[in-house]
Amino acid sequence: MMTMMMMMMMGIDMLKVLVCSVFCSICFLDAAVINNRDAMTYLEKNGYMVPGKSQRDSILHFQCFTHLPQTGVIDEGTMEMMNQQRCGVPDIQVTANFRTTRLKWNHKRISYNFVNYSPDLPRNIVELVLTKSFKIWSDVTSLRFNQINSLDADLNIRFAAGVHGNKLTDPPFDGPGNILAHAFYPRDGRIHFDEDENWTIESRSGRNLLNVAVHEIGHALGLGHSYIKEAIMYPYIPPYNPDFHLHTDDIAGIRSLYGNNEDWTNPINEKCITPSNVKMVSGITSLQLCKDACKAEQSFVCLALDYNERLETCQLSRTYHLNSIYRECPGYVSTERRTGGPWTDKYNTCIQGNDDAIVENAQCYQSCKVKCYAENSFVCLSFEFERAKNECRLSKKNSSNATLQRPCPNRGVHYFERQQG
Repeated sequence: MMTMMMMMMMGIDMLKVLVCSVFCSICFLDAAVINNRDAMTYLEKNGYMVPGKSQRDSILHFQCFTHLPQTGVIDEGTMEMMNQQRCGVPDIQVTANFRTTRLKWNHKRISYNFVNYSPDLPRNIVELVLTKSFKIWSDVTSLRFNQINSLDADLNIRFAAGVHGNKLTDPPFDGPGNILAHAFYPRDGRIHFDEDENWTIESRSGRNLLNVAVHEIGHALGLGHSYIKEAIMYPYIPPYNPDFHLHTDDIAGIRSLYGNNEDWTNPINEKCITPSNVKMVSGITSLQLCKDACKAEQSFVCLALDYNERLETCQLSRTYHLNSIYRECPGYVSTERRTGGPWTDKYNTCIQGNDDAIVENAQCYQSCKVKCYAENSFVCLSFEFERAKNECRLSKKNSSNATLQRPCPNRGVHYFERQQG
């Protein structure tokens, strides 16, 4: 009996060791690095140590990525870097500049929700900072973000301390310092901030919420960590900077996933257009919000707009100014969307198989261009516009890989091709 009890106790002790080894391997990522053992754990959890790679090579990789002298040993500078405030998402052996995870959202209007709020800042301030953070990304892409009050949102924002979920899939936070936040790649949608941090705005004290939020949103959209120190996607998040803006590396990364933001022509004051179809939107307090309403319009492809700031009125049109007549409109500002270019226009020419997507109710060939740029299921390289049917036929092909000048259905067909490179 005594022997059996001793064996049972030994079994329980071994189970405790096993459980500790599983959970602590995650917890140590968030702990301060104070010795070589901690440093090795840090390297492993951030993707630098993999099977078959020596300890020295792992240290050299980390030192290269963080722009440190490459000594191959855990020296004072390396230890200091490991204790810098950073994002909790692993670096995963990044050697190039911007890195994407090849995971992305399959739609460009993304919703977000606040699960809770930080007590460090008023609720409305937290919402304003996050709104600004999302806008920083939408200003350089075709993405648009809207806040909803539902856990069904694409992105769910939460402030939490210590253990705040399953340790295996949602690593605990480490208290003040070091790990500030983490986020999960599409299409998970979780964005978590460490509530043990002192969150601030427009201050060099505490942890700047804007910088951290922009970084974590980048992960939630599909970006990995960047090698460029000046990029917001560099894993070591910078302190408050009143002149903060995205680095060209950040912009290149997000555009590689979601494409460009459509530009707009220079606004023309005191004039508006008389289009064949207009939608009136009220309560619009800025020209930018009027542009956002145009891009978000679902009932038709919005190509141009007229905005009156005093009346807070936004007129949306499916017709370009080229196809309309300007008229005098005191108090209005008029602008239209650039659909990019250059394009090659070959009238009464078609290509074989130019039908990867069909767009109906197209009022003019310019709206086909917008649809071509916005196509998500494939890279649209060309389209045909048939005026008689008000129809666009979008294609992943162009004249380089298709048969040109097949018999067109009837006269009045335009073939447009994007010039690459």
